Amino acid sequence: MQESEHEFTAWTPAEKRQALVDMTAARGGVIEVEDIVEEASDPKHIFHDEFNWDDVSAAHERRLEQAHDLIHRYKVIFEKKEPTGDPVQHRLNMFSRSDTGSGYSLTTEILAAPERAENLLNRLKGEAGHLNEKINTYRDVAGIIAAGDKWSVVSRAITEALK
Repeated sequence: MQESEHEFTAWTPAEKRQALVDMTAARGGVIEVEDIVEEASDPKHIFHDEFNWDDVSAAHERRLEQAHDLIHRYKVIFEKKEPTGDPVQHRLNMFSRSDTGSGYSLTTEILAAPERAENLLNRLKGEAGHLNEKINTYRDVAGIIAAGDKWSVVSRAITEALK
């Protein structure tokens, strides 16, 4: 069947979440990514349109992901003297997003330029705020789990996912 013959269905996020729950339940409570890809290969499957089925462009996209991973893998260590005079080592990503938003620059070069360092600091503060929100959500969920109401956990997770 060619792509033009394929009838597109607009699935809602709720339907997609339920499909994942159903697929997981059908496998005894554990689903592997390979299971999702295998089922989604059917052009009529709810997740078919979530994937790039063109092997050439999909391979290129994967290589771009690998390049991002490579950039984030390496760290640089720098020492900063504390008021006590003792040096403290800090590990940073060797590269950080450039100021333009596209591409990466050496973190040490960004930190050497006050305006660029301020931009990086503001971006990191935003990321820290987002991470803090996630941590608080996990703490809330842990409290619900401790109370023993597993369906409240599912309901809360769905509510958070819809935000």
